[in-house]
Amino acid sequence: TGVFSDVFYLTISPLLFYILPSRLPSLSPFYSDLATRRLMLYLEEL
Repeated sequence: TGVFSDVFYLTISPLLFYILPSRLPSLSPFYSDLATRRLMLYLEEL
């Protein structure tokens, strides 16, 4: 992944955590788990 995609993901991840779960409560666990896994993978690559 390039720098742009990393910045893009770090910008979008808060949206996954806060906006989508608030609008789709039933999907909240799925989105938070997915975002957490991707964030952990991203941090491991640093």
